Amino acid sequence: MGQDGEASYFAMPRLRSSLADRLDAEPFLPEKDVARTAQEIARALAFAHETGIIHRDIKAPNILLTVAGEGVLTDFGIARAVASYVSTTGKQMTIGTPHYISPEQARGLTLDGRTDIYALGVTMYRASTGQLPFRSSDWYELARLHVEQPPSPLREIRPEISRAFEKIVLTCLEKDREARYPTAKELAEDLEGILTGKRSTTEVALGAMRRLLGRDG
Repeated sequence: MGQDGEASYFAMPRLRSSLADRLDAEPFLPEKDVARTAQEIARALAFAHETGIIHRDIKAPNILLTVAGEGVLTDFGIARAVASYVSTTGKQMTIGTPHYISPEQARGLTLDGRTDIYALGVTMYRASTGQLPFRSSDWYELARLHVEQPPSPLREIRPEISRAFEKIVLTCLEKDREARYPTAKELAEDLEGILTGKRSTTEVALGAMRRLLGRDG
């Protein structure tokens, strides 16, 4: 940050590539690469959500990559615009990229951080399998699929994907947001298990079950 006469400015590193660029070059990525990038974005989301900001447009083009391959979340423009609109009018907006929108976005409901977790789940699905979980050229049909259709298990597309990673992604893609990760921080913690190999599939599954039991009492 600095001052030049009457002008204030700030500078950021110039990041020349994104996750979308890498996916253009490779049909799908190794599981641990996806988990590492997703963990970095989940940590960024945890910080944003703690400050009351919902990104609303998580997708591969909005995840930039440093020279070292670290994921950097960008493009909070929609978050700012929608927050201003909602606070001014009191009305919700259905906005976001159709292939990545959460069921509650598609239905025009009030949103919280779990909508970003859903979109990050779509991103992980795409990056690890080479396919989007839901595909249609018709926006309304695509919205219906997000609301009603369960995604195909990742291992049906790429059997070499671990059951633990598949469980994490499918938990992010739960239709009922109460069944997703409550926070991006908890998602990042489970992704750490994929990277270190310290958590078994059973532990990940039990973690999801404990969250559900905690909700239901």
